[in-house]
Amino acid sequence: MQPLGHDNALITLWVSSPDTHSERRFALDLTIADLKVSQLEPEAQHASRRVSG
Repeated sequence: MQPLGHDNALITLWVSSPDTHSERRFALDLTIADLKVSQLEPEAQHASRRVSG
């Protein structure tokens, strides 16, 4: 087993709303632009927006 190094380290974010939640994992080289593109919202809301939007 290899020790956890910088190359495979992750940032874990929990996104929640009154009715659901989800976990997102990002690499340490995450940028603000990456966060904007990822649309940080719970998966159920994200899926419904894609369908209705």
